[in-house]
Amino acid sequence: MFWKAVRLLLTEDAEALEQFDQVGRGFSEAMQKQIQKMWADKLGLTEYHPKLFEKFNAVND
Repeated sequence: MFWKAVRLLLTEDAEALEQFDQVGRGFSEAMQKQIQKMWADKLGLTEYHPKLFEKFNAVND
């Protein structure tokens, strides 16, 4: 939502819009990596292990 709203503000500036889109292309993947790193740090792990996190999450539900 935020991304689409800001994009509308840039429609008149093609160069700014292209730069904004370039940032957006890698945002989701970068954010996912940061979230995984955060959880690994919180659990005292050196790297993120999806199956371990799923088990941890199931126990806390």
